[in-house]
Amino acid sequence: VLGVDISPAVAKERAIQRLWYEIEACRPAALQSVQRPEHLRVWPVQELLRWLEHYGRVDEEIADKDLIVQMLLDHGEELPPPPFLAESAEDAFIAQVQRHVTTVKNAATTLLTDLS
Repeated sequence: VLGVDISPAVAKERAIQRLWYEIEACRPAALQSVQRPEHLRVWPVQELLRWLEHYGRVDEEIADKDLIVQMLLDHGEELPPPPFLAESAEDAFIAQVQRHVTTVKNAATTLLTDLS
């Protein structure tokens, strides 16, 4: 997400152990190919965190959230703006006009169909 290595903020071995525990307990279909904890060792840290977050199992033992926040602040200028902020007023106006044209077109088509 950050475009930087967040591994200094994550206890990877603990993350692997905890995710393996969740995999054994829940046996999710998406992770059927993970048969041993060793399979998780090649995973990027971000993927481990994503799955742990899915199970609600990320805590201070796994990730140093203060350090991750500091990384966000340090590298924030590298993050792209959210898509809705990148949209200019002109783009928003054109999109609105297109929606209105579609509505009018659909109404006209319905009216013509009813008159036929």
